[in-house]
Amino acid sequence: MSEGTTFKYSQEIADDFENLLKAGEEYDVIIYVGEELKEIHAHSLILRARSQYFRTVADWSEKKDGKFILKNPNVSSLSFEIILRFIYCGEVNLTNLQGPDILKLLIATDEYNIPTLISCVQDYLMKRQHEFLKQNPTDILDTIYQREDFTDLWNFCNEKICENPEILFNSDKFTSLKAPLLELFLKRDDLLLDEIVIWDSLIKWSLAQNPSVQQDVKKWDKDEITIMERTIREFIPLIRFCNISSVDFLSNVYPYKALLPEDLINEILTFHMVPDKQSNLNTQSPRLANKKVVYSEFVLFKKGEPSEVDNVSNEVGIEERKHLKDRHNFINNIINITIIVKTIRILLKSPLYNATWLPDPYHYDNGATYLFCSCCLYYTLSKGHSINKCH
Repeated sequence: MSEGTTFKYSQEIADDFENLLKAGEEYDVIIYVGEELKEIHAHSLILRARSQYFRTVADWSEKKDGKFILKNPNVSSLSFEIILRFIYCGEVNLTNLQGPDILKLLIATDEYNIPTLISCVQDYLMKRQHEFLKQNPTDILDTIYQREDFTDLWNFCNEKICENPEILFNSDKFTSLKAPLLELFLKRDDLLLDEIVIWDSLIKWSLAQNPSVQQDVKKWDKDEITIMERTIREFIPLIRFCNISSVDFLSNVYPYKALLPEDLINEILTFHMVPDKQSNLNTQSPRLANKKVVYSEFVLFKKGEPSEVDNVSNEVGIEERKHLKDRHNFINNIINITIIVKTIRILLKSPLYNATWLPDPYHYDNGATYLFCSCCLYYTLSKGHSINKCH
């Protein structure tokens, strides 16, 4: 063997430790786990070498007939056996586990303070369990909320929900969402949900917290109004009423005026009735200003070239061509645009048209071209910028 040459046989060592775990020879630890208190045997030397938790617990755990006795009914036997195999062999197989079991494993791994396994399980949930995350948003959020070691999964879930709020807001369990979690989402600028939908959802959530309150607001008595006002009070400053149309305000918000401060009602009414008057109303940009339009084809035209409309007649439908001719009517309506990777974020002062997007990716470029987006959302390009087709 030449000097400095090293041969590693770590797999053989892992196999030997796995055999030791299976055989249970010379074990000196008995662990009872799960509601059924399943008995599992292990070796204190290995546990202490591989886990800070076991290094600590060995100092105070009960001892009987020379063996440490540990009990943890809160961790399922399935989760613990996976953790124990990882401690002994450095391997974990999550392929056959269902979403709920993986989430339980993550919690157990955190309890036993095994950072490598925590990272592994989080990564698996984010990459392989999308459907589980979509179907159980409230349970997952409640489980990982305020756990420092689950930051990656927390950020992932928040991003997915903000991109697709229906995951949470249309969930059957939305009304079981805890108030601090709801508050966190209502504070976000990137929650891609129309403000009136947010308001309606807040009313729905508030009613669910108070089952004694009647569903019909017209039938509420003073006590019911007081109950609902106390429930909804902390969320009112988070609602961007200026981004709710006058029609929606009148039909969906005004019936609940008893829940809102009188001065706020007056400000909203003034905002809609006298739009040019300076208002103290919170005039934050629409959350939809951050809407992500990914892989969309846009009709492009140059400033001062109306004939461009005819040149794109083969690319868009009759309705879209009609709107193209009105393009100069909305150029001054443009506020801002931001491009992030393959994402286009555009904002208008007011809604445009109702039409569909055509599929194809584009990227942002600086130039003299304008974008026409025949769309009823709050978007288009800022002056002097364009989106060009990616090659």
